[in-house]
Amino acid sequence: MRLDAPAPTKRAFGAYWDQWLDTYAREHCKASTLAGYELVGRLYLKPTFGARDLTEIRREDVKTLAYDRLAGKLPPLPAAAPDASERRRPRA
Repeated sequence: MRLDAPAPTKRAFGAYWDQWLDTYAREHCKASTLAGYELVGRLYLKPTFGARDLTEIRREDVKTLAYDRLAGKLPPLPAAAPDASERRRPRA
């Protein structure tokens, strides 16, 4: 690191996640995908990584979160209601 280089800025995962949802995901994802991202963020990502600096989150941390979820140590995602394209039309 150069002596005259500015120190890296700390950025909490939770703030980054919220900004990413608001700027990128809302513009580029379908509503159902965005809803899934919001749910996963609220249930798993922000409680686990929310206050941590982005540079401190390692691959092993993400793997541990995923393995804990698969092992049933974290609650399952709630069942999603089908969107309008998946609903059956009533018979006439």
